[in-house]
Amino acid sequence: MAKIIWRGEQLRKEIEAKCLKNMGTACLFLEGQIKQSVSGSSPSAPGEPPGVVTGELRRSMTHEVEKTPQGVTGRVGTNKEYAVPLEFGTSNMTARPFLRPGLEKGKKEIAKILTSK
Repeated sequence: MAKIIWRGEQLRKEIEAKCLKNMGTACLFLEGQIKQSVSGSSPSAPGEPPGVVTGELRRSMTHEVEKTPQGVTGRVGTNKEYAVPLEFGTSNMTARPFLRPGLEKGKKEIAKILTSK
């Protein structure tokens, strides 16, 4: 008689590791897309990504990946206070978005990365 061996826990760990790896790769790709978009001269035109003055915004871009109870979460962004006004604009300045366009531009490649085996 054949013996069935259940390796469910091992399989779960392998899938989780692959998800973490793929999310890290996707976040790193997106971070690169965003850094590339913040490369023009300053001041930038309204609606265009912010130009480079000191390079601080571009250098501050980072990502993190974590395992949560719901699955795997990835974040890409910056801790610079002026990033939100640049991304969305203010009553005195038209937006210079750089995060959302980077995601939009890279979403097909990100989907490929996240679903790769």
